[in-house]
Amino acid sequence: NGGSVGIGTATPNEVLTVQGNISASGSVYSSDVINVKAYGAVGDGTTDDSSAIQAAIDAAEALGGGTVWVPAGTYKVATRLVINTTNVAIVGDGRHQSILKASGTLTSLLHIGMTDGSRTAMQAEVKNIQLHGNGTCTDAVLNLWCPYQCVIQHVYITDGAASGLESDTNTSTINTLAWSNRYLDIQSRSNGGKGFYFKGEKDTQFDNLHADNNTGDGFYFGAVSLNSGALFETTTCTIGSCLSRNNTGSGFVMDGIEKYAIGELESTINGGYGLKFLTSDTNDTSIALNSFQCSSFISRNDSLGGLRMADNSQVMSSHFGSVVVRGPTMNTDAIGIYLAGVDAVSISSIYIVSVPGTALYLDNGTPLGGSSTPCTNMNFGMVYLNSNGHTSATTSHGLSILGTSEVNVGTLISNNLYTTGSDYEINAASTGDVRFSGGVTLVSSSGENSINGPKVNFGGALSLEGSTPAMYLRDGGTTTPPVS
Repeated sequence: NGGSVGIGTATPNEVLTVQGNISASGSVYSSDVINVKAYGAVGDGTTDDSSAIQAAIDAAEALGGGTVWVPAGTYKVATRLVINTTNVAIVGDGRHQSILKASGTLTSLLHIGMTDGSRTAMQAEVKNIQLHGNGTCTDAVLNLWCPYQCVIQHVYITDGAASGLESDTNTSTINTLAWSNRYLDIQSRSNGGKGFYFKGEKDTQFDNLHADNNTGDGFYFGAVSLNSGALFETTTCTIGSCLSRNNTGSGFVMDGIEKYAIGELESTINGGYGLKFLTSDTNDTSIALNSFQCSSFISRNDSLGGLRMADNSQVMSSHFGSVVVRGPTMNTDAIGIYLAGVDAVSISSIYIVSVPGTALYLDNGTPLGGSSTPCTNMNFGMVYLNSNGHTSATTSHGLSILGTSEVNVGTLISNNLYTTGSDYEINAASTGDVRFSGGVTLVSSSGENSINGPKVNFGGALSLEGSTPAMYLRDGGTTTPPVS
C-alpha cells in the first residue's frame, strides 16, 4: 500500500511476506523478499552493516528460506556473513551497484555452509552482487563448504588476501557433497591467491568465468579424497567458456580430475603454464579412465608453456578438438605442448607458433609417481609448427619424441627456427616411434636439420623445402648427430 515495514530499525517487528511480486527501486522479486535496509543496513560505505545484513539472513533462514535483497549501495562488512541453512539467496541490483565490502580482518566476506567443518549439504544462491575483499579475507572472499545445488551467478569478486572463490568439501564418507552446483558469469580479479579454487565438485556446471590479475593460478580444479584411501572425486563436470588472464600462476590447473567436458578454455599472459595437469596426491588410483574432453584450448604468451601433462598426472582416454599455443613473450625454454607418460590422448588440430623452446614434446613420465611410462596410443590430426625456437633455448626441436613414446600424426607442416646442431624439425630417440599417415612438409634454411631418428615412418608424401634443405635421417648405422 505504498508504506514500509521496519525501515531504519535494526530489528523489525515483523517480516513482510508478499504473495506475488514486489517492486523496489526498480527491481522486481518474487515472494519472501527481505530488504537488508529493513534491518538497519545503510549502504553508505562507512556504517558497519554486518549485523543488519546477518539479521536479514537469519530472518530468511527462520522462514525456511527466502531472498535477502541488497539494494544498490556499498555495505561495510566488519564481521563475516554466514549462510548455514538451505534455500537462502543473496541478491543485489547488479555487481557494480550492490557492493559488500570487507573491513578489518576477516577469514571470508561471505561463508556458505557450516563453520565447524561438519558435513552438511548446503543450498544457497548469490546473484547480481560484488564481493570486495578490501585486502582482507584470509581464506577466500567467497567460501563455500559442502555446497549442494548452489547457484553463484553474475558476481564480481575482488581484492581478497587469498583466493577469490573457494569451494571445498570434507572426506568423511565416499560421497562428495560439493554436488550439482552452478557457477555462472563470475569474475574473480586482483586477489592475493587463486582466482577460483574448486575441490571435489561433482555434476557441476561452470560457464563464463573470468580470472584476472590474481596472485596465484587463475583456476584450480582438484580431486578430494573421500575415504582416506584411493577413492578420489571430482567428476562429470561441464565447463562452457572460461578465460584466465595475467595471473601469477598457471592459467588452469587440473589436479586429478576425471570426466570433464569442456567447451573453450583461453589462457593469456599467465606466469605459469596455460593448462597444467598434475596429480598432487599419488594415492589417487581411482582416476583410471579420466576421459577429459575439451573442444578448444588457446594459450597466448603463458610464461612456462601452453599445455603440460606431466608432474605425476595420469591422463588417459582424453581428447582435444584444437590446441593453439602462441608466443613469443615466454620464458626461453618454454615448451608449447609437453606430454609425459599419458595414454590415449588425441588432438584433432595443433597450432604452435613463436614458442622459444621445443614446439611439441613427448617423453616418458611417472603417472601417480610410479615407474617410467611412455606416451602411448597418441593421435594427432593436423599439426602446424611455425617460427618456434630460440638461440638460447636448451632444445629447439619442432616435434620431439623421447624415451619409448609413440605417436601417430596425420599431417605435419614444420617450419621452425634454429633447428641446427642437435635440433631438428622432427627428432625421435632411438626407441621413440612416430608415424605419419598423411603428407609432411619440412621447411629448413641453409644448414638446418630436418629429421633425426630411426623410427620415423612416412605413409604419405614427404616434402623438404628451403634454400638448401639438409636432411639428416638417423638410422641404426648412424651415430651422429646425437639425439638430444
